[in-house]
Amino acid sequence: MAINECDHCNYCGIGMVDIALNSPSGDMLMTPCDEKNEKVRLKKELGLLEGVAIILGIICGSGIFISPKGVIQEVGSVGSSLIVWALCGLLSMVGALCYAELGTSIPKSGGDYAYIFEAFGPVPAFLYLWDAMMIFVPTTNAIMGLTFAKYVIQPFFPECDLPEYADRMIAAVVICFFSFINCWNVKGTTNLQNAFMFTKLGSLGLIILCGLWYLFVSGEENNFEDVFKGTDNSPGKIAVAFYSGIFSYSGWNYLNFMTEELRNPYVNLPRAIYISLPLVTAIYVLANVAYLAVLTPSQMMASNAIAFTFADKALGYLAPVMPIMVALSALGGLSVHIMTSSRMCFVGARYGHFPTMLSHINVDKYTPTPSLVFLCLLSLLMLCSSDIYQLITYCSFVESFFTMMTVGGLLWLRYKQPDLHRPIKVNLAIPISFVIICIFLVIVPIYEKPAEVGVGVAITLAGIPFYYFGVVYQNKPDWFTKFFTYLTYVRTSQPPYDTVLSRVRGVSNSYNMFQQLQPVPTVTTCSNSYNLFQQLQPAPTVTTWSNSYNLFQQLQPAPTVTTCSNSYNLLQQLQPAPTVTTCSNSYNLLQQLQPATTVTTCSNSYNLFQQLQPVPTVTTCSNSYNLLQQLQPAPTVTTCSNSYNLLQQLQPAPTVTTWSNSYNLFQQLQPVPTVTTCSNSYNLFQQLQPVPTVTTCSNSYNLFQQLQPAPTVTTCSNSYNLFQQLQPGPTVTTCSNSYNLFQQLQPAPTVTTYSNSYNLFQQLQPVPTVTTCSNSYNLLQQLQPAPTVTTCSNSYNLLQQLQPATTVTTCYNSYNLLQQLQPAPTVTTWSNSYNLLQQLQPATTVTTCSNSYNLFQQLQPVPTVTTWSNSYNLFQQLQPVPTVTTCSNSYNLFQQLQPVPTVTTCSNSYNLLQQLQPTPTVEPAPTVTTCSNSYSDKDVTVPNYQYSSLTEQGQIPSYDLNLLNKTEEFKKLLKKSRSFNNKTKHFKEIISPEDPFLVLSCYMRQYLLSPWSRIFRELQRGWIRKNGGFMVKMEPVRLTE
Repeated sequence: MAINECDHCNYCGIGMVDIALNSPSGDMLMTPCDEKNEKVRLKKELGLLEGVAIILGIICGSGIFISPKGVIQEVGSVGSSLIVWALCGLLSMVGALCYAELGTSIPKSGGDYAYIFEAFGPVPAFLYLWDAMMIFVPTTNAIMGLTFAKYVIQPFFPECDLPEYADRMIAAVVICFFSFINCWNVKGTTNLQNAFMFTKLGSLGLIILCGLWYLFVSGEENNFEDVFKGTDNSPGKIAVAFYSGIFSYSGWNYLNFMTEELRNPYVNLPRAIYISLPLVTAIYVLANVAYLAVLTPSQMMASNAIAFTFADKALGYLAPVMPIMVALSALGGLSVHIMTSSRMCFVGARYGHFPTMLSHINVDKYTPTPSLVFLCLLSLLMLCSSDIYQLITYCSFVESFFTMMTVGGLLWLRYKQPDLHRPIKVNLAIPISFVIICIFLVIVPIYEKPAEVGVGVAITLAGIPFYYFGVVYQNKPDWFTKFFTYLTYVRTSQPPYDTVLSRVRGVSNSYNMFQQLQPVPTVTTCSNSYNLFQQLQPAPTVTTWSNSYNLFQQLQPAPTVTTCSNSYNLLQQLQPAPTVTTCSNSYNLLQQLQPATTVTTCSNSYNLFQQLQPVPTVTTCSNSYNLLQQLQPAPTVTTCSNSYNLLQQLQPAPTVTTWSNSYNLFQQLQPVPTVTTCSNSYNLFQQLQPVPTVTTCSNSYNLFQQLQPAPTVTTCSNSYNLFQQLQPGPTVTTCSNSYNLFQQLQPAPTVTTYSNSYNLFQQLQPVPTVTTCSNSYNLLQQLQPAPTVTTCSNSYNLLQQLQPATTVTTCYNSYNLLQQLQPAPTVTTWSNSYNLLQQLQPATTVTTCSNSYNLFQQLQPVPTVTTWSNSYNLFQQLQPVPTVTTCSNSYNLFQQLQPVPTVTTCSNSYNLLQQLQPTPTVEPAPTVTTCSNSYSDKDVTVPNYQYSSLTEQGQIPSYDLNLLNKTEEFKKLLKKSRSFNNKTKHFKEIISPEDPFLVLSCYMRQYLLSPWSRIFRELQRGWIRKNGGFMVKMEPVRLTE
C-alpha cells in the first residue's frame, strides 16, 4: 500500500515510509519516501559518472595487483591463467546482466540482501547479511588496506622482509581514515572516487603500455612460446584459480547497494554496469598479458607485490612511481567499498535484522555513521588474520554461494511473479548458465580445500542462533534490552521550559508503521501479533490502521470516505461530500467516486463485479469462487465475496464502508459520533453509523455485512460462501446445498425450508411459529415478533432465541459461545477457550449464532437480531441508544467508540483493547479502563489519558500522560534520580527506526524507565530519527501542574 506524506510529517521533520511491498515469503520490505521532505534521508546525489566510478573503483582495487599470483599458482601455465581471467570477466558480465534486471525490478538499496529477502524470505536474507558483515566486507576492507600498506612500505625495504605488524598498523590507519571520510560527506566522497578512478586507470594503463612495449618492441625473451606448458587441469585447482580471479572482479554488484541514492536508477544502474564490466575485463586481461610479458611465472609466485616487482624490472628509475599509483588505486577501492557496504548494514538494521543503532543517519551529513563505525571495527578485527589468501578463499566461497542464491531468486521470481514490472528482462538462458557455473564453483572447492570451506560454512550457520535470539525471540533479558537501548540512544540536555506536547504519536508492530495526528485530545492504539489498530474520534474524523503487511494512513477534517486495498495495490480517496468508495482484490485496483446515490463494486480473486439498480430488485448469489451483490433503493446496499474477495456497502446518507479479507484493510468514516470495529484472524474492520444501523463481522476467510433501516430478513451461507439479502418488508429466505447459495424474495408470509449437511437455515415469520433444528453441521435460527419456541443444536452448533418478554438464555459448546442480554441496561462478558464475547443491549433484542466456519448477522431498529461467531470470528452489534460492545479472539483486535460515557473492554493473551470517550475531561468521571497482555505492568487507571504496550522486538510504545507528577509512584521515582530536581529536568525523545512517529521519553541519567512503565512525562521534540536516521533538536519541556 502506498501512503503519502502528511502535514504532521513536516511537523517532526521526518518523511514517512512511502511503499511497503509484500515479498513472496510474506515479509515486508520498505522503501524510503521520495516525496518533498528531504530533511532526514539518504539523498540521491549519484549520477551515471559516479555509478561508473563506483563500479570501476571497487573492482579495480587491490585484486589485480595481488590475485595474478594466486591464479597462476593454481593453474600453472600462462595460457590457462589468461583464459581464467577472461572467463572470470565473462562470468561477471553474465552476473551483472542478471543484477541489472533485479536492480530495476526491485529498486531497493541493500543489493543481494534485498533480493534474497524478496525471493526467499527473512532467514536466508539474514544469513547473507551475517556473512557479509562477518566475512565479505571486513575481509575485503582488510585486504585492500594491507595491499596499500605493502606498496607503501616495500620501497623502503627493497632487499629485506617487511617489519612485522607494520603493514597491519598502516592498514588500520587508512581504514579508520576512510571510514571517517565517508562519515563526513557523501558528495565529497564521490568526488574523491572520481579522482581515484582516473588514478586506477592511469596505473593499469602504464602497466599495459610497458608490457606491450616489452612484448613487441624490446626483443626480450617472453613467456608466450609454449603458453599451456605445465597446466594443472584438476577441477579443484581450476575452481580455486577462479576464486582468485573472481575476487579481482568482485564488486560489480555493489552499485545495487546504493540504488536509493542513485538518480534515475532505472536508466543509470544498467548503463553503469554495461559501461564498466567490458572495460574492466579488457583492462584485466591486458594487464595480465603485461605481467607475463615482463615476469616469469616463478617470479610472479615469489613476489609479494607483483606490480612493484613489475615496475622494478620494466620501468627502471621510474619504478618508484608505480607503488604510489597502485597505493592510490587501493585507497580508492577501499573508500568505495566502505561507502557501499555500509548501506547494506544500514538497510539490514532498518529492516530489524541488525541492532537499531546501526540504522541511524547523521542529520547534518546524511551519512549512515553508526554502520560505518561498526564495519570499521570489524575490519580492524580481520587484520589479525595472518594469511591474506586464506581470507580470499573464505570470502569467495561463501560469496559465490549467496550470489548463486541471488540469481536463483531471479528465476524464482520469474516463476512466482510473472507480471512483476521488469524494465530490463534478460534471456532466461543467462541466469540459468550463471547458476550452473556458481554451483560448480561452490561444490568443487569442498574437495580441494575442505578446511577453508568448513570455516566459511560454520560462520554462516552460526548466524542461525543469532537470528532466532536477536530477531525472533521476544522475551529477551532486561539487561540485554537496556544495554542496547543505552547504546542506541544518547542523552541530551534541554534548556528552558516550554509548553506540553498536544499531539499523539502512533505505535507499530513487528513489521508495520502507523501514525495518526488529531488537533484535539485523542485516543489510544494497540496491536496484536501482526496487526495494528488505532482509532481517534473527538469529532467527525477518521482513524487509520493496517494489517500484517500494509501501511495505511488517513487524515480527514470533515465527513468523508476512505478506501482500502490488499497486499499489492494502492488506494487513495478523499471526498468532502457523501460519496462511494470501492475496493480491490489481490491483483486489481479499483476506485469509484459518486456524489449521489450510486453503486459500489467489489471483486473476487481475479475478476471485478458491479451492479446498479435504481429500483427494488432481487439479487442472486454464487458458489465458492463468485460474488454476490444486491442494491435496493431503500437506504442500504451490501455486497460480499468469497474466501479471497472483498465486501463493501454504500448508504445514500453520508457514509461508506469498505473492508477486505485476510490480507486487506478496512476503514469507514462517519461525520457523527461513531460505532464499533472488529476483525478476524488477519483482518481489521471498522464501521461508523450516525443512525440505528448494523455492524458486520467475518469468519476465517470471508466478510459479511448488512444494513437495514427497518425490520428485515437476513440469510446465511455455507462453508465457503457468503449470502446477503435485503427486504423492505416481511419476507422469506431459503437455503442452499453444499456449495451453492440460493435466495428468494416473497412479499407475503410464507414458509421456509432448511438445508443439508453443510448449509445454514434461517426463517422469519410475522406470526407466532415454531422452529426446527439442524443436523450435525448446520445451524437453525428463527426470529418471531411474538412469543415463540426455541430449538437446540447438536454437538457443533448453537441456537439461541429471545422472546420479547424479559428472559435470558445462554449456552455454549466446546468451541462456541452464546450470550444474551435482556432489555435492562446491563453488561455481561465471558469467553470460552478461544473467544471473547461481550454484548450490551438497552432494548429487547434477539441473538443468532454461527457454525464452525460461517457467520450470520442481522439488525433491526425494533426488536432486533444480533449475531456472533465461532472459534475464529468476532461479533459486534450496536443499538441506536448509548451502548458499546467489544470483543476479540486469539489473534484479533476490536475497538469501539461511543459518544456517551459507557465502555467495557477486554483482551485475550495476545491482544490489547482500549476505548476512549470523546468528551475530554480531566476529572475521573466516565473514563477508560484498559487491560493489557501478558507483558504489561499492573494496570493503572488514569483519567482521559492512555498508554500502549507492545512486544519488545523493534517496538517502543508511545505515551501521552499528563498530571502524573502528583502521583505517589512518580514521587518515589523522582527520589531515585541523582540528577533530577524541581527546577532542572533532562528529557529526551527517541523515535524508533521501525516507526518514524514512535516516541519514548525517559529521564534521570542513571535510571532508565522500562518501556512498560506507566510513569512517563509529556514529551517535546528531542532526538528524532527517520528511516534509521537521527537528528538533534534542543527544545524545552515543562512539567505540567
